[in-house]
Amino acid sequence: MCKVSNEIKFCTCNKSKLIDSVNYWIIYRRKKGWKIGETVFNENFLSLAETELEKIESNLNSTNMFDFDYIPLDDDKLLINLYYNGKNCEYTFKYTKNKWEIYNDALEWLEDIENGKFQYLIEHKGIITNAFE
Repeated sequence: MCKVSNEIKFCTCNKSKLIDSVNYWIIYRRKKGWKIGETVFNENFLSLAETELEKIESNLNSTNMFDFDYIPLDDDKLLINLYYNGKNCEYTFKYTKNKWEIYNDALEWLEDIENGKFQYLIEHKGIITNAFE
């Protein structure tokens, strides 16, 4: 069982290494006025214990886990991609009513069927350091 580190940090440094990194994060911001398109599910899923997800949620709401001054807006989504023991895990948190929450529904950033334009745009991204104990 993998345990998320208390020292996990979402860094914007070394963005050139993002492509090579298996531990990365992306903040998506909803474009105003867009409808929800389709949903997608990650089939290569490593299951973290609920307590580990709650630890990340708690840290997001109590400390600055980013290495820059990030002010979240309602509907911002944070996708966290982690790699552990040969498996990939991808989790999403949504910022709603001034707090981050574990977001278990499929992400809503897919192309809008009608307009062929993305309803979510990448706002920030980077690598994750100190992901696991």
